[in-house]
Amino acid sequence: MTSSPESGSASSERALERYSATVGILGDGVAVIDADGVVRSLNPAGERLLQVSASALVGRKLLDTPWKIVNDDGSKRPRETHPALVALRTGEQQMDERVGLARPNGDIVWIAVTAVPLEDDTSDEPIGVVVSFRDVSRRRATEVALQESQRELDLIFNATNDFIVLIAVSYGPDGAPEFVYEAVNRAYCEMISCAIDNLVGHTFEEALPPERAAAARAMLTHLIESGASSTESVSAVDLPRGRIVIEVSVRIVERRDGRPSQILSIGRDVTRQAESEAQLRASEEQFRAMASSMADGVVITDLDDHALYVNGRVTQITGYWREELIGTVIADKVLTPEGRAAVARHTDSRRSGESNRYTVEMIRKDGVHRWLEIGGAPLRDETGAIVGTVGTMTDVTDRRSADEMREQMVSVVSHELRTPLTALGASLKLLQREVPDGDERASRLLGMAIRNSDRMLGLVNDLLDLERLESSASMLKFTNFKVADLIEQAIDLLTPLAAERQVRLIAEDTTSVVRADRERVSQVLLNLIANAIKFSPDSGPVRIGAQPCAERVEIFVRDEGRGIPEDRLPTLFRRFAQVHEDDALRKKGAGLGLAISRAIVEQHGGRIWAENAPNGGSVFRFTLPAGTP
Repeated sequence: MTSSPESGSASSERALERYSATVGILGDGVAVIDADGVVRSLNPAGERLLQVSASALVGRKLLDTPWKIVNDDGSKRPRETHPALVALRTGEQQMDERVGLARPNGDIVWIAVTAVPLEDDTSDEPIGVVVSFRDVSRRRATEVALQESQRELDLIFNATNDFIVLIAVSYGPDGAPEFVYEAVNRAYCEMISCAIDNLVGHTFEEALPPERAAAARAMLTHLIESGASSTESVSAVDLPRGRIVIEVSVRIVERRDGRPSQILSIGRDVTRQAESEAQLRASEEQFRAMASSMADGVVITDLDDHALYVNGRVTQITGYWREELIGTVIADKVLTPEGRAAVARHTDSRRSGESNRYTVEMIRKDGVHRWLEIGGAPLRDETGAIVGTVGTMTDVTDRRSADEMREQMVSVVSHELRTPLTALGASLKLLQREVPDGDERASRLLGMAIRNSDRMLGLVNDLLDLERLESSASMLKFTNFKVADLIEQAIDLLTPLAAERQVRLIAEDTTSVVRADRERVSQVLLNLIANAIKFSPDSGPVRIGAQPCAERVEIFVRDEGRGIPEDRLPTLFRRFAQVHEDDALRKKGAGLGLAISRAIVEQHGGRIWAENAPNGGSVFRFTLPAGTP
């Protein structure tokens, strides 16, 4: 222990020396400072804490020491406010006051300082002060971290959309619980349209309408009486802003004397979720009702083709019970090897997002062979990802038999009707050559017979062609070709017909490529352009073009004719349909061209339709699969 030279009265000196000798053995840092503010002693614990030797301080005034002091908030603190100097000036103890002390190396150590004035019987003024101090840096760091954590907690507490309520529980003489709001967050206040000051510190009865207060009290009382530690519920609540559905979790967070003393309630407004779930349930019920009443079988599968749902019609078609089909790959259970191979060929395209339809042979549970038409489309979730398949199955055995009979009929008609008509037309043309010159009556009658014979033969050919298309007997030869080339070819073929009416055929620029049967598509385009020429005014234009449309190409033929009555648009592509009643006579058409065009387009998986143009005339459009250049 190092002491300064004598100063002051002898008794004061002896008192200071006694204190200095005593503090040397203490664990806290202790310094003795005389009435002049001079450091008289510093114990070893103080040397270690301050990282300075006693000899460097003893004999120096506290105001002249090398360190700086800062306040708890980090601001600079005047030296004269050091607790030791305050105790000297006022004669009052300074207890456990925290200050920051900047060491010579720049580090700041936080110390808790207690300064106790020393008194002597010979003087009314303090003869010095004993200063004890200890390192509280770790405690301060903990407090700062705790404060920061509390700020973050408060931010989360009030920023969350979930409502949070902390309820204090006390008990009356009769043991009945009393509930008081201890803390509530912003979301709860907004939900019940009540200010926080009107809730915190108040009972349910003071803060809430009677009915809601009674309901809240009943729920928490039941939780306490049940002995449970938590409960969850979903219920509808009537609030000033209307009825909402809330999901609430209530949990006991603290017990005292074996009884709950704090209850935490966390909840959220799930009105929209409840409405969505109700709509989903209604949608599912509608789907099941619709699916169960459908004439076709409906199957929903996962990505591995395991059945998740089948309607009643599937069980009737296959002969298996629903329980025998759910969870299985139905194709493996009911299809022939050739049928399973057909399904496998279409699986990859379906998983890539394409829809498909095809016919396969099935073996029922009872061993009977039947024919199925299967359709499949990808099933997507809310993100658009493919998660399975929605499929349909239709028993087409009877239809297939009818198609076979129709094909036989087509063959018979082709031979028994078309052949005589061809021979009749040829004979009439030979006979016309033998008519004597000047016999105008015979020449006129034979010309009429030849025209009617040709017209009848054309009608038979159209009917046979339509039958083949609708019965799928006509095989398509798919190739990639430019639509512009097809349009140019059609214009070349129909230019003579257009010249008779002085109609201008205009090809609009297009770079589109389709994958289709070129001859069949040419037949469609020729039908549409020929119709447009027939119904266009003299010298009117007919525009032909194409434009891309998603994964397809839309081809159009636009005229400036009289347009189409709105009531005729839905039936325009049926057999023998005419725009006007007298068109068959005046325009010399049987009404099969558009029906044939529709059959060809639909065989390509496309669509054909007509509409009236805004500025007059009509537009015929059809779509085909897009090809690669």
